[in-house]
Amino acid sequence: MTVSGYRLLQAVLLACTLLLSHLAWSADEGAGQAKPRTSTNPLHRKVFDKWITECDVSPDGKAEKCFASQTQISKEHQQLVLKFSVGRFGSKDEWAAVAIVPLGIAVQAGVAFKIDEGQPINMQLQQCTANGCVAFLLLESKVLTAIKKGKVLTVGMTPFGFPKPIGVPVELQGFSGAVNALPKP
Repeated sequence: MTVSGYRLLQAVLLACTLLLSHLAWSADEGAGQAKPRTSTNPLHRKVFDKWITECDVSPDGKAEKCFASQTQISKEHQQLVLKFSVGRFGSKDEWAAVAIVPLGIAVQAGVAFKIDEGQPINMQLQQCTANGCVAFLLLESKVLTAIKKGKVLTVGMTPFGFPKPIGVPVELQGFSGAVNALPKP
């Protein structure tokens, strides 16, 4: 397998892990019952102002991945508006961002984010499932640093049939603390 093929496989696995984690937590919270967590890591679901850390154990129980995440749910319909997560993956200690957005976006328009008033940064749309669409981006160190220093990250997407994209603001208070708390691979 080529290096780029391996990185794409890692990206898809990361995106799927985050999507499945969101579904499990949504089901858990929706049922109103405490269910066993997939991780016993004290970092799992730790709050850092507007962000939380989430940890998942691999199916074989031998590896664990932790991410800093912020999830926004529509108050009116109790449905996912956005989940934005950042974490490390791979043996090269690479940082990645994953956005899970609702169904109904114009796929050809894609998903992008900007930090404060900066330029939009395009994310690669990976897949859409019944639970939402997943977009991914490997983060260069300068982008991660800009997010840590920023106040608001705005995720842009275009609802299908709309002429312009909409922006979902993600407040960055607590982001640095959450990301700095993540364990190194």
